[in-house]
Amino acid sequence: MKKRNCIPAIVCSSLMALTACQNESENTSFPTDLAMHVVAGIGNTTVPTGRYAGDSPNLAMFDEGDDIGIFVDDQAAVQWTYTNQTWKPARTVYWPDKENPHAFQAFYPYTTAASPAEIPMPGLKEQTGTMESVAACDFLVAQTTQAYGSNGVVDFQGEGKSFRHISSLVQLTIKAGGDLNGATLTALSLEGEGLVAPSRYSFADGVSYTPDETSNRLALDLNLSMGTADATYYLVVNEKTDASTPVTLSLQYTSGGQSYTATLNGLSGNVFKGGMMQRFTLSVQNLELFVTGSTISPWVEGNELEDLIIDAKKDEV
Repeated sequence: MKKRNCIPAIVCSSLMALTACQNESENTSFPTDLAMHVVAGIGNTTVPTGRYAGDSPNLAMFDEGDDIGIFVDDQAAVQWTYTNQTWKPARTVYWPDKENPHAFQAFYPYTTAASPAEIPMPGLKEQTGTMESVAACDFLVAQTTQAYGSNGVVDFQGEGKSFRHISSLVQLTIKAGGDLNGATLTALSLEGEGLVAPSRYSFADGVSYTPDETSNRLALDLNLSMGTADATYYLVVNEKTDASTPVTLSLQYTSGGQSYTATLNGLSGNVFKGGMMQRFTLSVQNLELFVTGSTISPWVEGNELEDLIIDAKKDEV
C-alpha cells in the first residue's frame, strides 16, 4: 500500500458489472443471491491517485495488489484484492438478503483473522525510516452498515466510512547546516514504554498490546553524511497517551572525529495519538539540538506544540 497523507486520501475502485440480468417480460422475483461488490477509500478526500504519493505522507491510496479483509455480520473475513482498479474477492461473496442492513468491518493489510475482535496488526520493530517502510507497517480499518441498495455495492468511502489509520506516524526532519555541517548522522531513535509492542486490533475495544523485551525502543542506523539538504525520516509507533511514561528522542552524529548524542527526555504523552502524525524539525547549534515547528496533524489537522530545545553532549570515548 502506498502511504497517503497522514491526512488521508481516497482510492476509488471501479464497480463490477452485475452478472444477473432479467428479461422484462419474465415475472420473477429479484434474486437473493446477488454478488457483493466493494469500493474503498482512505480518508475523506477524493483524490483518485496513489496510496502514498512519492515521499509525501499526505496522500495515500490503495495500490495494485493491495489486500483487505472484510467481515460481514461477524462471519469469517474474506480477502479482497485491488486489481485493475476493482476490488475482487478470493471467493464470490453474496448478500444475505436484499432488504435488511448488514454490518461490514474491513481492515488493511489482510491477514487471517478469527473475528473482528482479534486482528493481528503489522510488526513495527523493523523500520528504515522511509515511506515504503511506513506503508509496510501501516494498519487501517473501516466500517459501515448498509443494505443492498440499488446495486449491491458496499461503500467504504466518505466521512465515518472510509479507511483510517490506527497507529501513530512520527516525521523527523533534520536540518542541514549549523553543527551538522559536514557531520555524519549515525543513529536516530525513539524510546518509550510499548512504542513498538506487538499489537492486535478489536473493532469493539481498539488496540491491545503484548509488550516484550524489545517493545520500548525503535532505532534507525543512518550512516548519512549531511550536505546542504535536510534529511527526513518517518516512523510508525503505537498510540501513546499516558504522560506518566515519557518518550525519549535521541540523535547521534559524528563531527570532526568526535561523536555526539543529543537527547530530549519526556516528550508529552499525547503527541503520539492514533491516526495522527507528529512532526519534529531538528537542528543542532552550539551543541544544542533544537526541536522546532513541532506540530500534530491528521493524518488530521491538530495542535501546534511549543518549540523545544535539547542539550547535546559529547559521547564518552
